[in-house]
Amino acid sequence: MNDIVNENNLEKIIEDCKKIINEIEERGIEPKIKNTKVSKWLSSLEKSFNHKLEEDVKKFIKINKYNRVLKFIISNSNNIKPETIKEIISGSDLILDDSHKSENYFFEVDIADRLMKSINTPSSPKKIDLYSNTDIILNNDIFVECKKIHGENSFKDNIKKANKQIKNANLCSTQKAFIALELTVVFDSKKNDVIQLSNKNSEYFRDSYEKLGINDNYICNLNYRKVVQSLLVSKLEFIFIKLMNEFYRKNKKFKFDEHVIGIFYQYDTYFITPTSDLIPIRGASYYKLEEKTEDFFESLVTGI
Repeated sequence: MNDIVNENNLEKIIEDCKKIINEIEERGIEPKIKNTKVSKWLSSLEKSFNHKLEEDVKKFIKINKYNRVLKFIISNSNNIKPETIKEIISGSDLILDDSHKSENYFFEVDIADRLMKSINTPSSPKKIDLYSNTDIILNNDIFVECKKIHGENSFKDNIKKANKQIKNANLCSTQKAFIALELTVVFDSKKNDVIQLSNKNSEYFRDSYEKLGINDNYICNLNYRKVVQSLLVSKLEFIFIKLMNEFYRKNKKFKFDEHVIGIFYQYDTYFITPTSDLIPIRGASYYKLEEKTEDFFESLVTGI
C-alpha cells in the first residue's frame, strides 16, 4: 500500500512527474509528451487539488500510476515499440476512467515493470522484450499475454484469446507462459461491501488511537494497512474465483496450453477513509496451473 496523500507527498509526486516528462522529451523518447493528457493532468493538479472532488482524485491517481510506468519506459525505451509509448499517452485528458484503449498498452508495460522489479537482479540481469507479437517476453524464457478486463462479460473471451495467442507462439518445451489480467474495472464495481468492512477497521483504529491518546495518524499504522490490503486482496480473489468457476461451467472442454503455468491478476485503485484520507492501493494474486510456480508468482505479487 502506498503512502497516504497529503500536501507534502502530493508535491513530490507532481515534481517527479515534471522531471519524468522533461526527461522523456529531452531523450527524444516522445518529443510531444508535453501536449498529451499526462501533462494536462499535471498542469491541473499544479494549479489546485481538492481531495473531496472526484475529478481531482482521479487525476492524481492517474499521475501516480503514470509516474511508475513512464519511469520504466525511460529505462527500457529501446525494448518497447515506439507506437506502444505513443498509445500509452494518447487520448483525451477528460477520460479519467479506464475505458480508453491506451489503458491496454499501459497494462502491458505495467506488468513488464512488475516482472523486472521482481526477477531482475544485478547478479542475474534479465532482458525484457516488448517488441514481439507476444505482449512481453522475459529472457526468451517467460512469455506473457496481458488482458485488461473491462467487464465480467469480456472475461471468457480474453482468457480464450490469451491462451490461443500463447499456443500460436509455438513455444519449446523449456519455455513457459502465463496470462496477466487487469481486473480493476470489475473490482471497482463490486468493492462496496469490502470498503464498508475497511471503514469499520478504520473506525476501530481511530477510536483506539483516541482512547490511548496517540497523536499519530492511525492510517500510518502498519497493522491497519495490512488489514485493509488483506481485505481488498481477498475480495479480488473471490471475484476471480467466481469468474473462473463460471468460465469452466460454460467451457467444460477448455484446456490451457501446456506452457501456461498460471494466471496473474491485479487491481490498481484507491481507498478513501472515513476521515477523507486518500490512499492509492494496488494488490494482486494468482491462479497456478503448474506445481512449483508459487515462488515465482509470489515474487510478482510482492515485488512492486
